[in-house]
Amino acid sequence: MEVPKGEIYGIIGPNGAGKTTLINLISGLLKPTYGTAYILGYDIRKVGYRINEICLTSFSGEDNSFTGGFGRIPAVKALKYLAGMLGVEGNLERRAEDALKLVGLYEWKNYWPIQFSSGMLRRLELALLIMYDKPILCLDEPTIHLDPLHAKQFRDVLKFLAKRKGYTILLTTQYMDEVKYTCDKISFLKNGKIIFTGTPEEMRKRVPSQHIFEFITSSIDQTLEKDIEKISRVVRVESKSNNNKMKLRVEISDEIGEEEKEKIFSEIISILSEKTKIYRVREREPDLNEAFIALAGEKYDGNKEN
Repeated sequence: MEVPKGEIYGIIGPNGAGKTTLINLISGLLKPTYGTAYILGYDIRKVGYRINEICLTSFSGEDNSFTGGFGRIPAVKALKYLAGMLGVEGNLERRAEDALKLVGLYEWKNYWPIQFSSGMLRRLELALLIMYDKPILCLDEPTIHLDPLHAKQFRDVLKFLAKRKGYTILLTTQYMDEVKYTCDKISFLKNGKIIFTGTPEEMRKRVPSQHIFEFITSSIDQTLEKDIEKISRVVRVESKSNNNKMKLRVEISDEIGEEEKEKIFSEIISILSEKTKIYRVREREPDLNEAFIALAGEKYDGNKEN
């Protein structure tokens, strides 16, 4: 895998695929058993953890630097003291204020970190990374445990840092919204191997069927599903209970034109209309959750939410 400067690069895959291990290898926390990584020309096997002193800094979404005494002093001072302890030089107070501006916390600079929400604390951790003034950030599940609003705010900061400030950001995540709205490119890991590299849209297109019809009906029986399965070009039919109604999901082959797709849709409607009441119909493309499942080698389970 190659990560260009100024790009947000996602590493995704099922649990145990090796995402955190890869971040730890790149960060010099682990030594490769074979192979290597080159970061701005530095061979990670040779420089090891010193890569953090040279050009890279990292953090995990589970980290919390602002505990104990550092949680009970103004945020700007906590940043100043922590950065100083970790070897950052220069006008630390000014650098702390600049970092707080970048992550959108400047107006909170005199508040104690223990007064911050989880999302604000995560951005405060990011401000500390910025104070190291390294061009590469490695983030291991940085939005874990954050609600959608705070996760979006954090992602917005990452995009600003990459696009406006030229940071290169490598992150692992399990959230497909993060992949869709944040990552320029991704690699999918499975059993320690990269099995896909491309853009989020290219990943989405790896789903076998790109045409999906969804119906909300009063009831569905197995006979009805089998009748729909007999229609030419129908790839898969799945159903599940949905608030005392039934949700039917029909996948259609990619190798059809618009006219044939409309014909198939009419046949499905005809079958359903004879045996059940239709409340809602929707046509959509597969999403990244379904692409994730396809790449992980698992079939879509109609009894599970995406």
